Amino acid sequence: MYSIVFYAHYVVGVVSILLNVLLIVVIAQRTPASFKNYSILIMEQCVLELLSAIANIVSMQRLIPIKSTTIFASLGVCNHVSASFCYYCKLLNVNTSIHQTPTYILEGLVNEFFPEFTAMNLAINGHDSLSIPVLIVNGFYLTCLPTVWVLIFVLRRNVLNLLNGHEVQMSQRSKLLQKAFVKSVTVHASLSLLALYPSLAYFIGQFIAIHEVNFLDGCFFFLQLQCAITPLVTIYYVPNYRRAIKRIAGLSSTSTVGQTVSIVWVQPFSNNYPRRDNGILIPKESVVGEIGLKGYSGEAVGSMVRMLRSSSV
Repeated sequence: MYSIVFYAHYVVGVVSILLNVLLIVVIAQRTPASFKNYSILIMEQCVLELLSAIANIVSMQRLIPIKSTTIFASLGVCNHVSASFCYYCKLLNVNTSIHQTPTYILEGLVNEFFPEFTAMNLAINGHDSLSIPVLIVNGFYLTCLPTVWVLIFVLRRNVLNLLNGHEVQMSQRSKLLQKAFVKSVTVHASLSLLALYPSLAYFIGQFIAIHEVNFLDGCFFFLQLQCAITPLVTIYYVPNYRRAIKRIAGLSSTSTVGQTVSIVWVQPFSNNYPRRDNGILIPKESVVGEIGLKGYSGEAVGSMVRMLRSSSV
């Protein structure tokens, strides 16, 4: 018996893998020098999200809510390997105990309480008791995640106020990148709250034997959904990555009307051909900054281009 969430899980899983791979490539090639330190953190997150997405789509775990147990049925391709392989794939998503209960014991419990799942010949894995690591992980999600979320919102205001002040000595471009990163971290912290669903579902399952498959499959689906949304948030808030993705997708536009920062096309020559001035190649159309250069002499154009390039780093 497969659910709607099961099929959605596969779609979201493929999307999350592609997005994280794409973002890793963009980070490696399109990170400005002023954003290098933060890019290491973003890269680390992308790698972890990629590993989690792959493990999630391979295992496709379904919670089996039997009181005083932690049992899952795997619907993914790991079914063709072994129940142990499915279990270790799950560990990349939820780090619990590395040891599991023998499969035949778990299958006996599932056959008693959820015979419909036994008939599907799924790989059953997990624990036949409430182990300490399982309780610690679920307790962490239910208590620490909301606390960290509130803490990040408080720190966010302090950092933005600092960047808006005159004490910070950095260029306007660097300040914009720092603000974008702070906003991105805030949204990422909000996305981490999706991980509360598995813990809540597990907690409810300890008291109520729920047989609704969409509810049971939703546990790891929400973790997969987080892996798909996280790179989208990063792409949206970091301008360099967003522009690179648009170029790859063929959506980049040469129009600059309506942007906050004024961008002017340089067309100082009537013949519309590139020309070298003081060793600098001035193309037919060049984005240089907030100063309109049309009508200036070649020497003035060269000086202004050098000035804008040095100030934009």
